[in-house]
Amino acid sequence: MTIEVACSQVPYLNKDEDAFVLRQVGEHFILAVADGLSMRNGRAAAKWVAEHIETTTATDCIYALYDKLVACLQDVAPGQTESETTLSCGILRVGSRARTLVFEYFAIGDSPIWKVVQSGDGRYPYQRYLVCGSPYPAENAKLYSTISLQDRSITGAVNFGSVTLLEEEVLVVCSDGLPEREVLVRDLARENSLCRWLFGQSPYTNQSMQEVLSDYGTRDIFVDDTTVIAARLLKPERQHNEDMPLHAAEVTEISPPEKASVSGAPIPVEEVVANSVAEHTGAPLEATASGVPVQEINADTVASFEPPIEPPNYVESGRQKKLASLLSSPANSIKSPEKKKPQSGKAGKP
Repeated sequence: MTIEVACSQVPYLNKDEDAFVLRQVGEHFILAVADGLSMRNGRAAAKWVAEHIETTTATDCIYALYDKLVACLQDVAPGQTESETTLSCGILRVGSRARTLVFEYFAIGDSPIWKVVQSGDGRYPYQRYLVCGSPYPAENAKLYSTISLQDRSITGAVNFGSVTLLEEEVLVVCSDGLPEREVLVRDLARENSLCRWLFGQSPYTNQSMQEVLSDYGTRDIFVDDTTVIAARLLKPERQHNEDMPLHAAEVTEISPPEKASVSGAPIPVEEVVANSVAEHTGAPLEATASGVPVQEINADTVASFEPPIEPPNYVESGRQKKLASLLSSPANSIKSPEKKKPQSGKAGKP
């Protein structure tokens, strides 16, 4: 089994405060995303971290990689301009169990690490599991862990961990400029969406991912610098040239995969997504050239995919249930008491 990986970056306006590393060392990869703090001259710290990881000799153990980073911080010349950054960094290798990937990582700050899967659900066909991200509870837009060049130190908690990925699961290491709702919910009907690229593109290339992210940028979806590194197992039937680094290979674009219909004819992936939308909304379907009914997808249809707001689920006591039963029964309905007519005569007389 071979690792397939690609990366892309889209600066927001003139910020350009993200940095990343995608480094192949033997049969494994070092992946890192650093998101510099805008209010703390973050570009300098992010670039310094990336340069260190790109050249470090501690490449086989995640703890050695972290210790080397801490030691090199002490070598930073005193009097540096205040500059801070986040860092999510790890080593990706083929697992000891057949057909698995293992990503061992450490995370400083809130740059997310996701595991993205195809759920098979008509409403949410793609879902992400948060491997590592922001702490909870936390103040909005506040960072609790950073790397500081001025202080030559790491402040706050450092999270160490690992995640195992099976075939058809995708690892995503990114900066927090990537909007989850846009990527996982609102753009399902779009041909040039990131989730469809993650599972439909073969092989992965930096250029094809850049085209997808750039499209988000032209539609003003991003509110910050956005960096994405994606990785998965390359199936034997998808391998094109194992002697060439997959993240640097220049290949011809391949169309998205097709799904077989009941009759045996292939169904384009656009129709599969459209039918998922129709299944959710209950709207009438139109016949297509392949004979498969497809609903026209529009913004209102996609908007209906957004998670509904569920009412709170109160647990009734036994007394409340009994009272509700009495109130709902016609025979036991509560009536207003009738006023009694006053009796004639004085009290005590017949």
